Amino acid sequence: MTKLYKIHPSIGVSRVGNSNEFFLGPEIPGTFARPADGRYRDAGKKLKRQATRFWVFEQDDEQPGVAARPVFAGEGGVARIEWTVHLANKKSIWFRFDEIHGITGDVTEGVPYPPNWPLRNQEWIPPSQPDERRRRLIINPGPRSLTTTGQRVEIEKGNGGGFAETWPSPFVGGQEIKSLGTMVTDEQGRLILAGGFGTSGAAEADAVPEDGRLKSFVNNDKWFDDVSDGPVTARVVFEDGTSAEVAPSWLIVGPPDYAPPIENIVTIYDVLYDLALREMGFDTNIFDPNTRQFKADLRPSFTESIYPILKRAFEYRWVIRQATGHPPSIVDFAELGAAPQAGEDPNGNIRSDIFNRIRDPDNLNGPPERNMPRLHNDGTGGIEPESLRLTVTRTQFEMLRRWAIGQFIPDWQGVPSPASEVTPDGLDRASLEAACGGGFFPGIEAGWILRNPQIYAEAFRLRLAASEDDANGVTPGDMTKRAALPWQADFLKCADNWWPAQRPNQVRVSPNTAATSEWARGINGHIDLVNRWSLLGVVVPAQNPASPSRFHESEREMP
Repeated sequence: MTKLYKIHPSIGVSRVGNSNEFFLGPEIPGTFARPADGRYRDAGKKLKRQATRFWVFEQDDEQPGVAARPVFAGEGGVARIEWTVHLANKKSIWFRFDEIHGITGDVTEGVPYPPNWPLRNQEWIPPSQPDERRRRLIINPGPRSLTTTGQRVEIEKGNGGGFAETWPSPFVGGQEIKSLGTMVTDEQGRLILAGGFGTSGAAEADAVPEDGRLKSFVNNDKWFDDVSDGPVTARVVFEDGTSAEVAPSWLIVGPPDYAPPIENIVTIYDVLYDLALREMGFDTNIFDPNTRQFKADLRPSFTESIYPILKRAFEYRWVIRQATGHPPSIVDFAELGAAPQAGEDPNGNIRSDIFNRIRDPDNLNGPPERNMPRLHNDGTGGIEPESLRLTVTRTQFEMLRRWAIGQFIPDWQGVPSPASEVTPDGLDRASLEAACGGGFFPGIEAGWILRNPQIYAEAFRLRLAASEDDANGVTPGDMTKRAALPWQADFLKCADNWWPAQRPNQVRVSPNTAATSEWARGINGHIDLVNRWSLLGVVVPAQNPASPSRFHESEREMP
């Protein structure tokens, strides 16, 4: 009998904030990230960071049907869990992002960027000086480790234990990136990992425009920010002196989620679930890898597969004015989830009407009425043709198609309650359902590299590459290096139909009004957002479900 050990979530998502305090991201599907005290700001009104808690689970490979059990230090013969984290930021050294170039993955699938594709900062520090580029452009504090319970280590400048750290010089105005986050072990040996403090800045004065507007929404030379990503590894040490290696995880540190209770219509979980089904043989009861078709007898659960998509679409109305055409009054989930009727099915007509509005990912130039979701995708700047609008995943589309024709399980019993226990699969799902699965232009937490099956060791779990030349995996900083530099530049420009579930377009300013206001009102240009991103409001649920606004802006500190 062999015991297998794995870290979950397999991919964690943390978020920057300018407070020393942090709170946990969601660990159970159907919940959202919210501090224990309900406040996203600390006593000094600074924005708290969102952290990820990593668990180790044990599974007996001879008993795959038996639930994996959590491993805790000091219990079940376990002396301790030793953790190592290696975060990095490679944005400043990477290729310049430009529309859909490199969409096949840069070096993934053997398809690189076109020859001589420009790099970020190549005029400042030329490619002929590779060592100098790495030293000055990569933020790499090296690995940090915790070896027992109740420890805390800052992933900060100067405590790398002999590693040749690389950090940018102080910025114009005196700010400096000197930390990529905080590591803590709790009393049971689990790792809590928070990211950086949202520091962005320019290394030289000529990179700071006088009018406050950066040259690009995505590529700005001599600029740095402190989002990051990298592997999370562990070793379980037993009381008898033996030890076991653990399948590693990954952390992605992204910008804040300013609307935590509102989910993206397509999440990173949806993207990876679709990838796992169609490319990794994840569940052959749903998708046949030989015929490359969804199984003919597939009948999706309305509650598990259809309701979440509909709910997300209808709740966009709280973060983008254009979605107010999705009022809850047009939807009765009891009807939409009802069993199909023989002959004329009035609910079937409603199902078909909804499905016929959904853009087909395999027919992007289909009928004009198939124009949902009304969000931008991997095309250009919000002016792309309809064929480059966001689509649901192929799996989501097929689930909706089966539902529309009445081939589904009518199991609706009301809004489902979240699970009561933390599980490995639940940790993976909860973390990734709270992250944006499109459009990747270039994305929020990570971009289209997520769609490349070569970089995964198994479904939902990234493979740590043997070297930076190894296309069959990723290295620290690889998941975030395609993103906007600094991230605030993209947040300013993407104010219209991009990522309203995390970067709201319009919001209700209180629970007592149906009127909307621009979420980023008062921000005057990129530099202003770089300086005042932490003062913007966070969308939260209303205390009273009968309020005119079920979700509204809270804790805004801007005048």
